[in-house]
Amino acid sequence: MKKLIIFMLFLLYCSLFSSEEPKVFHLNEIIVVSEDKQIEKSTSIIDFTITKIARNQYFTLDNLLNEISGIRSLRNSKNEGYFRLRGFDQRQVGVFFDGVPIVNQYDGMIDLSLFSVVPISKVTVSKGISSTLYGANNLGGSINFVTDNIFKVNLIEANLNYGNFTRHLSLKASQKFKDFYFLVAGDYLNGKNFTSSTEYLGNRFEIPNSHLSLLSGFAKVVHQVSNNFLHSIVFLHGSGEKGIPPNLEANKPRFWKMPEWNNEIINYSLNAQIWDNISVKSMLFITAIGNVIDSFDDSTYTTQKTRAAFHSTQKYTKIGGSAIFDIRWNKFEQTKIAFSLHRDIQEQQANTTEPWKMFRSQLFSLSAEQNFSFGLFGGLIGLSYDVLRPLYANGSNLRASEDFLNYQFALNYSPEYLNFFINYSHKSRFPTLKEFYAEVIGANKPNPNLRSEFSDNFELGIRALVVENISFRTCFYYNFVRDLIDIVTLEDKSRQFVNIGNALFAGIEFEANCNINDYLVSLNLNYLKSENKSPNTNSKILPLRPKFSSNLSITKLFAFGLNVQVQVQSNYEQFAFNSDKKEFFKLPDYNLLNLTLSYQLLKGFEVNATFLNILDELYYSDWGYPQAGFSFNIGFSLSF
Repeated sequence: MKKLIIFMLFLLYCSLFSSEEPKVFHLNEIIVVSEDKQIEKSTSIIDFTITKIARNQYFTLDNLLNEISGIRSLRNSKNEGYFRLRGFDQRQVGVFFDGVPIVNQYDGMIDLSLFSVVPISKVTVSKGISSTLYGANNLGGSINFVTDNIFKVNLIEANLNYGNFTRHLSLKASQKFKDFYFLVAGDYLNGKNFTSSTEYLGNRFEIPNSHLSLLSGFAKVVHQVSNNFLHSIVFLHGSGEKGIPPNLEANKPRFWKMPEWNNEIINYSLNAQIWDNISVKSMLFITAIGNVIDSFDDSTYTTQKTRAAFHSTQKYTKIGGSAIFDIRWNKFEQTKIAFSLHRDIQEQQANTTEPWKMFRSQLFSLSAEQNFSFGLFGGLIGLSYDVLRPLYANGSNLRASEDFLNYQFALNYSPEYLNFFINYSHKSRFPTLKEFYAEVIGANKPNPNLRSEFSDNFELGIRALVVENISFRTCFYYNFVRDLIDIVTLEDKSRQFVNIGNALFAGIEFEANCNINDYLVSLNLNYLKSENKSPNTNSKILPLRPKFSSNLSITKLFAFGLNVQVQVQSNYEQFAFNSDKKEFFKLPDYNLLNLTLSYQLLKGFEVNATFLNILDELYYSDWGYPQAGFSFNIGFSLSF
């Protein structure tokens, strides 16, 4: 109650102060960089616009994230697309689709390889500090995948790509009819088993069961009732099947497949200006994710007779809504007050012979942010009161509800062509229902006594426009996590989620962009120090977090219509854990050389070619999981 009283006093303070310019409507984003100037000036928030070149390279959202500084995206042991942001696991980062939280409160994960790039126009990434308006569980920041909002031209696009591992076809159309705007998109992806680098086993080796098929559809209808009111409805559906490669270096590899998966999002949003200085943005949403996993006896993937074989089914549903009130006054910066409420429902069957289990929880957040500015100085203060209420755990005793008051502040100094910023945030992450109650694959013990994770995040940085068309951003960050949750093997060989202790993620990021004589040069350099700071730990290593990483791209548009991009992505000094030997070991360093070409043959007709990992470097996503060697795609794009 004391936390809630403190929070309500802060809301009262916020109601007395606020902002400036007329509101521009954006339905898809909780935080819009161009509007929320103090967020832009005070943090390392990034808007990554998806270009045609990126669309020719990447067909799913997980691979796309490797273009963004500070993010390491890869496939895990279940062939799921996941990422780490400045060392934080995906389960510690909020993931949103047009502002809709799509992270599963059951296990804190979302498989981004099951989401198509086609309807997405940009990705907004907040590192460390992110707006409190995003709600709870954004320990390490947030990522929002944003679709187009208002369509200025009628356009129909068709794309076809054919490669040695992939076949991809997509269609997209945007049309305007009076006060209505329509966007529909669909695509089909057929990814065959890929082959490794020739450095693996001395020749090309087909990675068994590494295939993926995806069929997705997306539709959005926006209705602009007036200059002060518009609303939209969004529907997304995806389905398909995927293989799960076995660990090629394990003594006893698992042989699994995912013969069926699907995901759906339905979202109704509105944006209305209530009075001259108050506007509201709200949404109601439903997300549904399901999959089937089969475990087989051996590499033939035909029999399920042993005790280790199973046919597992999971269904997950999130139902919720949120509202954000934006208050603006004539003499003060803006105030934002928000609340969100959603209920998570997980149904699962471990095997066809096992009973169905159900887990339910409810998450509520009340938050506020106050922007301020004094001459060349500016900043923000934010508070968030978050409450997790377990509702049902398959008949088990429920853990008590938990609530935390999280807070953050940021300050910037912005003379012409320069921007200095500093920020700090104190955040929490509630344990998921899986960590509380549910089974880890194999023998396990539930741990309803888990403590929530906490992180103190600090960042100091500078942006500068050195001369016209040359800019850079660099920052130092220091994130300290307490009560870190991980899976450990107990003395009786069972496994359990426990609070292993503390972790440190600290580093330096540098980004530079240069555009001279039609050459666009972009460079990202990252240094990450990640250490297990738990007392009495046997090792300080936190696996699969490269110490050094970089991304260099050079793009040239020639006058006769040829567009060329050369890219080098590098990762050095990362470790994996060998479960058989119970020890860490260093993975190979690697440099991925990529080349993308596109040529405008005729108006509205473009051909393209993409060559990935040209040097055929050997690299891993984890111990025993070598990734694709040299690959290519050729295709064309037709628009009218």
